[in-house]
Amino acid sequence: MRKTGVIVGALLILVLSLPALVLSQKAALWDGTQWKDLPQETKIGYVKGVGNLADYEMAASGRRAGAVTRALDEQWKNKNIITIVQEVDKFYRENPQKLSMPVIEVMLRCCRGLAIP
Repeated sequence: MRKTGVIVGALLILVLSLPALVLSQKAALWDGTQWKDLPQETKIGYVKGVGNLADYEMAASGRRAGAVTRALDEQWKNKNIITIVQEVDKFYRENPQKLSMPVIEVMLRCCRGLAIP
């Protein structure tokens, strides 16, 4: 019985300390090192998530939306998700020295036709 109490106590301490561990980690933007290894479905989900966030912000704030949201709204109108994924894939494939560039930056620059230094 005592062993069970010790195990339950240890598990309780672990469970209660997990939020502190998670909160102490710095959030990091996905970059090409993660992107290149993702399955196609995950890449599509990422692009959909960014697009949904932009749609929500535009609906909630109208033309006062942030610059990223406005850029996505203007530039993604005539592109489908697969095309965006392909453009990001192509960028990282052709620029392996830039794998540290965040995916969102690549999405914005490639999809807008901007040169990436």
